[in-house]
Amino acid sequence: PRSAPEDIEKAKKEKSLYNLMDDAAKWMEEQLRLPANKVPYQYMRERGVPDDVIASFRIGYAPEDRQAIRKHLAGLGYTDAQMIEAGIVKTSDKSKEPYAFFRERVMFPVPDRRGRIVAFGGRVLPDHLRAPDRGDYKPAKYINSTDTPLFHKGGMLYGEPHARMAAAENQPIIVVEGYLDVIACFRAGYRGAVAPLGTALTEDQI
Repeated sequence: PRSAPEDIEKAKKEKSLYNLMDDAAKWMEEQLRLPANKVPYQYMRERGVPDDVIASFRIGYAPEDRQAIRKHLAGLGYTDAQMIEAGIVKTSDKSKEPYAFFRERVMFPVPDRRGRIVAFGGRVLPDHLRAPDRGDYKPAKYINSTDTPLFHKGGMLYGEPHARMAAAENQPIIVVEGYLDVIACFRAGYRGAVAPLGTALTEDQI
């Protein structure tokens, strides 16, 4: 069948958003390895996650700088509109200048079933490892990407690419609560662990 012009345009747009998410994940992976960010790296090691598993799950770090990832992605040719659409940056009501949505968080890229990065989950560092809170503000322990053209939270599972391969080898599928639980199961030899992205388990996920 002949593709309609809007379908071709949609496919191009999705391709560039997938590229943007992959480039964002690469940058966050690099941040975790910088000497300046040794605290979140050590935190992951203390949680029992070795380097090979950090690499396998592409775990990274989003620094405090509100503009760092925006500048990096802009340098690669991405526009603010694309970054906003992908959920990497948000617009500010005060200054109107886009800023990084994820800051001071260990980052877990979320791949779709084909292994393409479509979203992120960010875990704040424990209280004793980060600067004191400003005023009464208490950050959420985890925040996830909002829904985007690539990502619908209720229809995806974290760990799906690994779990699909495990299922093909007749290994059991195990549903756990969160990112680090999937990784702990993976380390223990249970490659079929998956986790819902948020508190509710949807019918699609089941």
